[in-house]
Amino acid sequence: MNVAILGAGTMGTIHGLCLRQIPAASVTAVWSRNYASAEKLARTLETKAYDTIEAAIGTAEVIDICLATPMHQAAVLQAATMGRHVICEKPLALSLAAADEMISACRKAGVHLYPAQVVRFWPEFVQLRNQILTGAIGRPAVVRTSRCSTYPQGVDSWHNNPELSGGVVLDLMIHDLDWLLWTLGTVKRVYAHSLTDSNLPGIDYALATLRFANEIQATEPDGQSGEISGTIAQVEGSWAEVSGFRTHGEIRGDQGMLTWDSADSTPFQMTQRNPPRSSPEVSVPNPFMSTSPYQLELEHFLQCIGGQATPIVTAADGRAALQLSLAVMESARTGQPVTILNQE
Repeated sequence: MNVAILGAGTMGTIHGLCLRQIPAASVTAVWSRNYASAEKLARTLETKAYDTIEAAIGTAEVIDICLATPMHQAAVLQAATMGRHVICEKPLALSLAAADEMISACRKAGVHLYPAQVVRFWPEFVQLRNQILTGAIGRPAVVRTSRCSTYPQGVDSWHNNPELSGGVVLDLMIHDLDWLLWTLGTVKRVYAHSLTDSNLPGIDYALATLRFANEIQATEPDGQSGEISGTIAQVEGSWAEVSGFRTHGEIRGDQGMLTWDSADSTPFQMTQRNPPRSSPEVSVPNPFMSTSPYQLELEHFLQCIGGQATPIVTAADGRAALQLSLAVMESARTGQPVTILNQE
């Protein structure tokens, strides 16, 4: 499939390089508000830079949107109007109203819309989810996730303005919020604190507590199905690190615990309480990956558009992650718990 990339920053570059590794994909165009940046990336990808977004969209069947968040809505609507399928970096938008308009426009145009929630394609997080849903640690009760990095330095420092980026919650924590929704289901209530409105230069931080509904079925060690009951999760997002990037956490159940840490050479491990004698101790190492999760994600989306796969993540999932992120932000702003209603 022909793919046009909108955005020539970090994510546009990552997506472009990954698309080059996919035999079924051909990058036909790069567009950016900064034409010089588009030209530079286009040279790297051995394709053409365009000076108008309409011209770039016109070259391809699939539009890969890697623009700053405030530009997502207009770009998706333009692509839908021109009958193009869309891959859009997270978050889908800055508001539920904007996301709903984007989803509706793509549905009416009969085109696919996929939010790039890449953690669903990260091997250790796929393993973690599989272990939970197959009952390896029994019923999960307590979850703690942490995703920390240095403060992002985007073009024009747009991340510094929470009105444009949504701060650390909407731009970073949303990854773990999406994974938790995918794994544990609906969140009933959130309570959060953050530094997003503190005006500290180069620092943002948020900590949220989530209470899940009782709706996910997990397989018990004895083969019976059991309901995951009211799991509590503590979710940390940080743009306050001095250097580097790290994600780590743990999930405690009534039969064991799962832990992961990207700083370890073995970032995912499982320990069971009183494991059956027929089962050995389990340790699932995950060294450096031969295929980028971003490539796996893009390959999957192209297969879905071609009717060869069932989506792992949908536009509705992107909306749900946005809704939960906005609830976290509201709780942090008001200092009050937020009950989440009318989830889709």
